[in-house]
Amino acid sequence: MATSAKSNRSLFDLDLLRALVTVADCGGFTAAAARLHSTQSTISQKVRRLEELAGHRLLDRGVRDARPTDIGETVLGYARRMLALNEELSDALSGEGATATIRLGVPEDFAGGRTTRLLAVFSREHPQVKLEVSSGLSRALGDSYDRGELDLVLLKQRRGSRDGVACWPEPMCWVDAASAPAFAQNPVPLVAFPPRGLYREDMIDAIERSGAAGGSASPAPAWGDCRRRSLTGWASACCPHAR
Repeated sequence: MATSAKSNRSLFDLDLLRALVTVADCGGFTAAAARLHSTQSTISQKVRRLEELAGHRLLDRGVRDARPTDIGETVLGYARRMLALNEELSDALSGEGATATIRLGVPEDFAGGRTTRLLAVFSREHPQVKLEVSSGLSRALGDSYDRGELDLVLLKQRRGSRDGVACWPEPMCWVDAASAPAFAQNPVPLVAFPPRGLYREDMIDAIERSGAAGGSASPAPAWGDCRRRSLTGWASACCPHAR
């Protein structure tokens, strides 16, 4: 019995397609491996196996990143559709609606107030989506995102330091006690984030430009601590304007 030519075509493994999609989304093998809870070598082997099946190079591999080739972009389009169809089939067979988990990282000062209310509204309107929210300093959140531990992050950063989906400027202000301002002291006592923390260098530079003498900056682990200490007259701080 003659065998159809079509029956001899390659069958693309969804696991290999998922590896390619994750590398493309993460921009590299290291972050993709972390997101898939695997090793870099395993993910690399899966992509090479897929390239062998496709008969084409699908990724341009750089020193620190990996980008899809033109053929890779075509394969990615089909891969995403196949993975989505697989999820739909699983949901149909289980009788459950589609579910998704979004790991969101937000700075400590965004973790309450308006942001919390917006996330609550989102959860009510999208019950099929599970939100896992982490808060902390922007530098730590950015590192977690780069390792593939977070899917979406809201970061405070210097202009142009990292590409983003959207960005906006943040107004800053000095915070001090009205009754006994620390700024009246000489040298001026300061409170700031730990070394390399956002605002720290800007605050010290502003003090120097004003001609005032700045004392040592006491480290505070979070934005709320900076604000509380400065409002008591303990030290001055440069903080985001209250929302």
